[in-house]
This record gives sequence, C-alpha cells and structure tokens, in this order.
Amino acid sequence: MQLARQLASRGQIRAAMAAARTSSALSNSSQLRMARALLPSAPVRSFSVSEAAAFSPPPRRNLSVAATPNAEPLRQLHGVEEAVEVIDALPAINTKLMLTCEHASVRLPEPWQWPSGDSRLLGMHWSHDAGADEFTRELSKRLPSVAVLARFSRLLCDANRPLGSDTMFRKEADGKPVQLNSDLNDTEIQRRVDTLYKPYHRALKNVAEVVKPSLVLSVHSFTPEYEGQPREVEIGVLYKHDKDRALADKFMAAYAAIGVRVALNEPWSAKEGFAYAADQFNSLTCASIMLELRQDLAVQQDWRQKVLQATIQVLNEAGHK
Repeated sequence: MQLARQLASRGQIRAAMAAARTSSALSNSSQLRMARALLPSAPVRSFSVSEAAAFSPPPRRNLSVAATPNAEPLRQLHGVEEAVEVIDALPAINTKLMLTCEHASVRLPEPWQWPSGDSRLLGMHWSHDAGADEFTRELSKRLPSVAVLARFSRLLCDANRPLGSDTMFRKEADGKPVQLNSDLNDTEIQRRVDTLYKPYHRALKNVAEVVKPSLVLSVHSFTPEYEGQPREVEIGVLYKHDKDRALADKFMAAYAAIGVRVALNEPWSAKEGFAYAADQFNSLTCASIMLELRQDLAVQQDWRQKVLQATIQVLNEAGHK
C-alpha cells in the first residue's frame, strides 16, 4: 500500500510539473502553488538532481525542421555503408547543393585485400585522390549541402567512369601491372559492379531525388607531375556544358584573387567525360562543376582553408548559404 501511494504521488508530481511547464509566464511560486493544489495530501519533499532529471521530458524536436518534407528522407540517407558515405552535416534540409567525391578512399572492403606487389600504389594517385576527401568533408561542414563519398579505392573500381569504360578497372599503373586487377574475369567484374559501383551511384541518385540540386560539385585532385613534366596549374575548374561557363568563370576569378594558378578544364577536360559522376545530373535546372586540386597543395590544411573560403564565397553568391 505504501509503495502504491509513492507511485501515485510520483505520477501526480509529474502531472503537476508538466502542467506548470505549459506556461512559461508562471513564476516559481505559482508553479509551487499549482503543485500543492493538485497534491493536497502529498508530503512536500525535495528531489535530487538525478531524480528531477528522471521527471524531465525529452528535448522537444524542432517542429519547423520536422515538418520539412526533406527531413526524413535525408535522415534515412545519412550514414555509412560498405560502398558509400552520405553526409548531411548541418543538417541540410533546404539545400540545393550536392557534393560528390568518387576517389575519396584508399580502402578495400572485405573480402578484397591489397596484393603485396601493389603496396607501391597505396600512397599514390592511382589508388585515391589525396586531399579530396578532406576538402569535401570540410566544405560539407561549412555549407548546407549533402555530400556523397565513395568508400573504396578507384583501383578496385572507378566510380567516376561509365559502365564499360576501359579505365574502370586499371590493368597498369606507371607501366607496371596492377596485381589487384591482373586476373579479372566477368564474374569478378560483375561482383565489383554490384557491390561497389551500383550502390554508390544509387546513393547519388537517391540524394539527387531528395535534394533536387541546382549544383552538383565534384571534388578530385591531380598529381603535381605527369609523365615527368611539372604541372603549373594548381586548381582546375572543369565544366562540360556551355550554360555552366559563367559559374566556372566565377570559380576561376575567386581562386585567381587569392593568388592560385587556375585554369578551365585542366589538367583534364569535362568535355571529354572526366566529370562523369557529376555530369549525369546536369540539366536545365542543375549545373555540374568538377574541381581538380593539385595534390601536393590539397594535403596542406592552410592551403585548403584558403581555397575553401574562396569556394564558399562563390557558392554563397550562387545562393548556397
């Protein structure tokens, strides 16, 4: 009986406290009077911090966010899977900016392992784009956006190539065989496509369907030397469609203004298909731009931050803020 009275008292106390919280205008004394009025026979006692916390309701959801149509679909897409990571960091409920990074990782998911003969490639551009992952993540934290990053090495399967491309599974790197791909057969190719390539591109499509982007910005990096020749350009701004030239020029001007050597469609050209992942979403209402950062600079945090700020300036002016 005594236990029943204690439970009843606690239930009444919860009801009294909840009723008092419904009006922020009530003073502490009026809240106490309300509780006493509801509990005329209950003994008055003090509660410890831990006990009081047990009575407190969970934090209220931001109803304006919860009511946004994109909130739940984005929450479901956000997270890490075997082949892909989707980042909705802010969260980016109303964003129209989609970031992609196809060569973010040097990782080989199970059951694949690096052959000993390919160890020379792990820190090289053949396996991933150094600095691209960091730049994409840092940008996603600074601007409302949804970022999609591949979680497998480009040597295992290049997500920035169309199906059937000759360079989707590289057989050579720097004139030497890539042992990871030396004995590829149709079964193994299909396994990689089904396990890695398709889930990544399915994530891109799902995010695009939810966000309905007005810009898809892809982030990559390139080596400071190519076939023994130094590359002077520090950032390449790649675009394929003439309608996107004006935006590409704005990126060019912003980078030039901070002293960066920048060029259009260098060291590769989007017009030749090198921005495949982003360009597949290009439309009358969606631009696609690919940034190529020189790797020796992209791995330097100070340089990345300088370029990041210039990038944000352009994106802000384009309405992404």
